[in-house]
Amino acid sequence: MRAKMKTKMKNAIASLSLAVPALFSAPALAQASYPVRPIRIIVPIAPGGGADITARALAQKLIGLWGQQIIIDNRAGAGGT
Repeated sequence: MRAKMKTKMKNAIASLSLAVPALFSAPALAQASYPVRPIRIIVPIAPGGGADITARALAQKLIGLWGQQIIIDNRAGAGGT
């Protein structure tokens, strides 16, 4: 009788160890592809400088790779006024 009980317990544990990961894998498969929203690149220099031109060239390459909208946000201030 005890041997049957131990076998049933082992089978139940084995079944649970296979079922629990399957329950948690479904939400991971349902996620949207990254990135979902437009990407914002903040350039801390005024427009027209070397950093701005480099950021815009990088953005063009990333648009081709990711197929996602990229916004270049120039925010000059402090020492760059």
